[in-house]
Amino acid sequence: LGASPLHYACATGELDCAELLLDTESGRHSLGLLAEGMRPLTIAALKGNIPLVELLLGAGANPDGLEVLRTGETVSELEASAAQQEYDEVLQEQRSSKKQGLGAQGLGAGAATPGAGQASGRIAEADVWPLYVACRHGHDAIVQMLLEANATPNAERRDGSTALHPAAGHGHDACVQLLLAAGADVKSWNVL
Repeated sequence: LGASPLHYACATGELDCAELLLDTESGRHSLGLLAEGMRPLTIAALKGNIPLVELLLGAGANPDGLEVLRTGETVSELEASAAQQEYDEVLQEQRSSKKQGLGAQGLGAGAATPGAGQASGRIAEADVWPLYVACRHGHDAIVQMLLEANATPNAERRDGSTALHPAAGHGHDACVQLLLAAGADVKSWNVL
């Protein structure tokens, strides 16, 4: 699989490079692109990188990890769709090159399942999103930042899991408290 330079900057924690990339139109468009099932904000949240999460949210990344930006210079759904299509074409070329022995490196950010659609009419566009991965890994400061940026506490994976499931399942008390204060549904059930 492939990724944009912004995805790589987030995966490797390169704040200065991410800032430079976000100063370009293409860099801002990368905020909404999926690479290995994740957008840049999800990668930064997974890595627990508070300065990168702050930077990406400040640049307009959607706290729910959706492709439409929420503030500042926004990308329309049509533009994001066109950018994703172009990105997918580049990925296809890279895969063809890889088959010819040229290779490509992944993000190394952990397993993620690309997904589409929405579970139970909720927001979750993929099976991982910033709030979910931050709760899974106990990054409570990032959970607080995302909730303050209006992340949806009850977004669901396709199996019905919300961010509260991994937070509770991994004993991340601070994340559970933040989610409950934000209105997370303690009655939510997933499908095992």
